[in-house]
Amino acid sequence: MLRKILICLTVAYAAYLFALTIICFYNFQSEAIDVSYYTQAVQQFSQFKMARIWDDPKRFVWGDHFDPILLVFVPIYWLIKSPYALVVSQVLLVLSGVIPLYLAAKRKLKNFYLALSLVWSYLLFGGLQFGYMYGFHPIVFAPFFLFWLYYFFTKNMRRAYYIFLFLSLCVKEEIAFTMIFFGIYIFLFKKKVKIGLITIITSVLWVFLCFKIIFPHFSISGFLHFGQYGGSLTRFLTNPMEIIDRLSAPDYKLETFLVSYGAFAFLPLLYPPAFVITVPAILEKLLSSNIAALNGFHYSAVITAVILIASIESLVVLLKYKKIRLVAKPIFLTIAILAAAIYFHFSYGYKPFYQPSLHADLIYKTVAAIPENASISAQYQIAARISRPTGKILPSPRFPEKSDYVIIDLKMPVVLTKVETMNSYIQTLIKSREYKLIFQKDGLLVFKKIN
Repeated sequence: MLRKILICLTVAYAAYLFALTIICFYNFQSEAIDVSYYTQAVQQFSQFKMARIWDDPKRFVWGDHFDPILLVFVPIYWLIKSPYALVVSQVLLVLSGVIPLYLAAKRKLKNFYLALSLVWSYLLFGGLQFGYMYGFHPIVFAPFFLFWLYYFFTKNMRRAYYIFLFLSLCVKEEIAFTMIFFGIYIFLFKKKVKIGLITIITSVLWVFLCFKIIFPHFSISGFLHFGQYGGSLTRFLTNPMEIIDRLSAPDYKLETFLVSYGAFAFLPLLYPPAFVITVPAILEKLLSSNIAALNGFHYSAVITAVILIASIESLVVLLKYKKIRLVAKPIFLTIAILAAAIYFHFSYGYKPFYQPSLHADLIYKTVAAIPENASISAQYQIAARISRPTGKILPSPRFPEKSDYVIIDLKMPVVLTKVETMNSYIQTLIKSREYKLIFQKDGLLVFKKIN
């Protein structure tokens, strides 16, 4: 009976997280910076076009990152031409990651409560909650695919393992580095020579494909800047001291390390071989600059998955360590995992980044009143909810502004800009002879191009 109650509570909490994600998105509470980016990319793929970046059509999407997993969403977009198709699919996929996580943990640990505690640590982890409530980004799929990969590894189901190895690599180019280290772990510590070598070789070839073929081909400059991850790889290779500087400063990177591992009771640190699996993911964060080094947005998705996999491997060893009897008890470990997960959830978990919009319906009605063939500039939060052909919806503020309509909500916090810049943008539109303020209500402004 107790087990059934706990399972029901787990399902109920997952359903709550799903509902909260959709409600936050509807009410413009999620930052949604990349929703339009990927909606437009999938839209172009659905038209059998090579996707270009929504606000910079000179650049290709695969010149930034290689994430062919997006092609999976093309059939969904054929049926539902809406940003919600991506947002809903993402949160369902992420939350369903508890299934392979539980199956793998239960198989390896032979204990229902210990396995369920890891499921709860997954659901409660703020770094992951920020990921799917942030809006949409393919990297957030990483736990789902990596957990299934790990489960099939524990079952020695090689064909299924290789399928999910390929799918995991398709999520984003950085997964290849994690898979190289996972292959090393399998080869050295699990003594699975063949599967370890295939994992390593496949991942190395994927790195070569991404960095030597895909990126140079689709990059307009022919030079790879590895997203947020600390600048170009070339600079790190030519100046190793920069790596040390990036790891040690600024001070918030220590917090990133503590939160990332602390939310899972520091289990990977208790078994160094398992810690090896997490090295690429944590280095990507610590070598990053600005937001990518924090536990917000979507940047903690991979570290969530690999830390949990490493935690299971660590627990297998701890449960065999009989010299410290209390620590080796499943009940003690279960309580420790839950206590850490709950503490870090309430200290660093997701909280809506501003109060629910009191006029969400007003925004939707305003957008619906604009002609479908007109181009619109809007804040990221609003742009993410507008369905328009590629090139017809753009982010604001933009200088000079050229869209047919501009929508601004003064109640929304600024994203990826400064308040001063937004104020200057609004004043420029007010003073411009090309635009006229045609609607103003409850802080919502609509400008129309008149020339």
